[in-house]
Amino acid sequence: VLQIGAIPGEGSSGGSDHILLSNNIVHGGSKDEHRGLSLIALVDAGTTGSHRRTLLANNLLVLGPQQTGIDLSDQDTGGLEGTTVVGNSIQGGEIGIHFPSDSGRARGLVVTANAFDGTARPLEDWDWSMGTATGNAPLSNLEDAVSTVYLKADKERKIIAGQAVVVAANETGDGVVVPAPRGATHIAGIALEEASADSVVQIATSGTTRCRVGAGAVGGVRAGDALAVDGEGHFLPTRSGAAALATALESVADGGRVRCLLH
Repeated sequence: VLQIGAIPGEGSSGGSDHILLSNNIVHGGSKDEHRGLSLIALVDAGTTGSHRRTLLANNLLVLGPQQTGIDLSDQDTGGLEGTTVVGNSIQGGEIGIHFPSDSGRARGLVVTANAFDGTARPLEDWDWSMGTATGNAPLSNLEDAVSTVYLKADKERKIIAGQAVVVAANETGDGVVVPAPRGATHIAGIALEEASADSVVQIATSGTTRCRVGAGAVGGVRAGDALAVDGEGHFLPTRSGAAALATALESVADGGRVRCLLH
């Protein structure tokens, strides 16, 4: 087990800066006492610390039962800034890469080109507010697999995660994203994170993610429903003749977000 930010016998060291961990081969073992191990872990940096600009690259991790490959989740008081996890091969086990359950504990993460083989939950507790996660495969049917772009939000409108957006011209003629209007026949994509007005937002242009359901979805949404948008960029089951912009992949009774396939 490789632990970053830990002092033997003392616990956390208060964080780390510019750590590179690459080109390792780690076997987790299959004995009962090895269950629950994390092969690479960033230890909680503490109330005054953080892990900054860590690079975890090109490691081969062979997991045993109920093991985790890369554990970033132990951040109850500290945090992660600018962590990059790229090109790792994670085989077997329970969890591939485990992120903090409190998404506010991580910012600027780049998670890309990681390969999983027989891992039950490749990306556990991922949230798009933490950064970007693309090109990782294969994933489970419950995890976001999308192509993304970065676009600027209009200075007058806040964007909400799961909202359908379109590109419109602002007062200077520049293209910005705004919530898709009712009756839209095409959209630029789905916002993956909340964005304040006049900031850059990450948009899913294709793939599977979570669509925000509108208040007008009386009776909820059922798996297989074709989805259109209301006047706020929220999704509703299509009425006759309305353009289908996504398909629901699960059923929800009311409100919130539903897993969807973007058309």
